[in-house]
Amino acid sequence: MKQTAIVESVSEDKAIIKVKRESACVSCKSSVICNTCYKTITAEAYNKAGANVGDTVEIETDSKIVIGYAALTFVVPVVCGLLLYNITLLMFENDLIPYIFTFTGFILPFVILYFAINKRNKADIIITNIIEPGSKDI
Repeated sequence: MKQTAIVESVSEDKAIIKVKRESACVSCKSSVICNTCYKTITAEAYNKAGANVGDTVEIETDSKIVIGYAALTFVVPVVCGLLLYNITLLMFENDLIPYIFTFTGFILPFVILYFAINKRNKADIIITNIIEPGSKDI
């Protein structure tokens, strides 16, 4: 997936970039009046192109990574919740315990994902090209 971003700061081989949210709003007819379509997202990226602060750059993220994060965010919690519900339903006669484990199975993947991403210390976004040096607009 390729997008345009602006470099906010540079340190060693990484850069903090500001990306205008576009892909989610391209086909939406309400994007004219929607406030979320014009928000910007701040992210960390590998600075392979050697961009400087203020440069307008092209960034790229591997589609497999995006799909993997989507699956971890949407599919895994539901599967864990349903799995724990069915297991505890067979083990316990109390009606409340399966629901507690279902909630735990739904929340636990989010907690694990949060700590796994933060501990990884790896940027999944790569600055591939400098489009315009020193520009401040997205």
